[in-house]
Amino acid sequence: MGRDGTTGAEPRCAAGDLLAERLRGMRERTGRSLRELQGSVHASDSSLSRYLSGRTVPPWSVVQRLGEAAREDPAALRPLWAHLQRDDHRNGRCTPVLEYPPPAAGTPAAAAASEVPPVPGAHPGHQGSRAGLPARIRRHPAVFVGMLVLVTALVSGGLGVWLGLELAPGRPARAGLAASQDATCNSWAWPPSGVEGQVEVAPAEVHGADHRPTVRLEVGTVNGRRMAWAEIAGARFGDRVWMDWTDDDGETWTQCGPFTATTPSRTTPAHPLRRGWHFRACGDTPRPAARYARDQCTTYG
Repeated sequence: MGRDGTTGAEPRCAAGDLLAERLRGMRERTGRSLRELQGSVHASDSSLSRYLSGRTVPPWSVVQRLGEAAREDPAALRPLWAHLQRDDHRNGRCTPVLEYPPPAAGTPAAAAASEVPPVPGAHPGHQGSRAGLPARIRRHPAVFVGMLVLVTALVSGGLGVWLGLELAPGRPARAGLAASQDATCNSWAWPPSGVEGQVEVAPAEVHGADHRPTVRLEVGTVNGRRMAWAEIAGARFGDRVWMDWTDDDGETWTQCGPFTATTPSRTTPAHPLRRGWHFRACGDTPRPAARYARDQCTTYG
């Protein structure tokens, strides 16, 4: 799996393929096409195509909505989805799924899962068996899992605080926002003037007092690589645009911008597509219309 989230000529990621196969089965059980599912799952048909092919890991919210459309509980897929959020996957290195619980017995997903082959590269002693675990852990698995969750939370929390200080020193804490400053993206490439990207998710409309610009999340080729950027169109002087990106399903995010428009169209710098990363476009206007929020964002794509 390449660093930009594409497969290229490298071996495909078995874990990513497994999640994609489960999602394809779920989509088939909805009885609806990708285009028909766009509104229900809040993702474009092109984004859904990437998710179902294994090229990109979808946000968990998309998995949940796809499950709702199929009238299934996607909770059994959460461990596999979380496995794909690990740093080694985001950095383009694939690792096998050592333990992955199957869907609950008696569900349509369970019948489909029985036809999925085992993940290549998994260790024989770790395919759903606890035989290789110490006796105390086998007798008290809940205690072991609880300790593991606690340690993970402590480590992740400490790392998150450190990253927040490094990325945005001196900034007051804001729920969800990991960093917001131009320095986080000042080395990114700018989309060439006139380049037309593919709109990934439904645009968002900023309701100004005297105009309504739109913000779009676009994907296109910049410097020979597939990248994402945000654009505000129909803007007036003073309108702003920025792009957020997340690697934890939107629980926290980093903000690139904002950038002030001086012409009817303004973009942000572009970032290469990357497995496990999701982007959204946001914009605001100095004079919002009555009863409307000043800023608006697209969904993550």
